[in-house]
Amino acid sequence: MFLDIHLNVRDNTHKGICPEKYDITWQAEVLAEHFRLSVELYGEVRAATTMRTFGVKYAQLHPDTLAVRQAFACVKTAADWMRVLDDFYSEAG
Repeated sequence: MFLDIHLNVRDNTHKGICPEKYDITWQAEVLAEHFRLSVELYGEVRAATTMRTFGVKYAQLHPDTLAVRQAFACVKTAADWMRVLDDFYSEAG
């Protein structure tokens, strides 16, 4: 399921299509689930560094692409990952 979502988003993004379903709330849910699955598979330490690459790619969908990309590029721990989600993907962020 996740791969289908990712491929659909990637294809639509390359076509210049970014429907409302890719809003910040939806992105936050997908990012959180992707991270959860990565932790389940790799453990917290490896997941944080592995997911850094995906975070940089997901940043393309965020209105503040450059700041989000830079934040994800600095992720080294699970706490860092959650901080990026809180800072850029929460309603307060």
